Amino acid sequence: MRFLLIVLVLAAIGLALTNPTADDLREQINAQVAAQLGSGTLPAAGGLPGLPAELTAVASEKLQNEITIDRQNYYLFSIFKITIGGKDVGGNTPEGVNHEGGQQLPGCLIGIAKQAIPYDRC
Repeated sequence: MRFLLIVLVLAAIGLALTNPTADDLREQINAQVAAQLGSGTLPAAGGLPGLPAELTAVASEKLQNEITIDRQNYYLFSIFKITIGGKDVGGNTPEGVNHEGGQQLPGCLIGIAKQAIPYDRC
């Protein structure tokens, strides 16, 4: 019984330490988009062959500026909702800034152990 409790506590500590942040998710999205743009597999690329590295970097930077990530932190995992477009409405602190407009992507991403897993029922 004691062994099981120790294993559960160690697993919880491991999950808490590897709970991804919004910045981790943003880096993962940028890396995936850059890889797809570079290989021409992104649907929006229209099946074009690999794009130059400079164009891929510009597209990734543009995407980074257009994405807003809303994170609900549950310590062992996080739930992320992604909105593309819109604008930030100011607040006195970064936590007080609201995001209005834009298109929220359907579903959400569950972040656990530095991974983002798509989930359609959020």
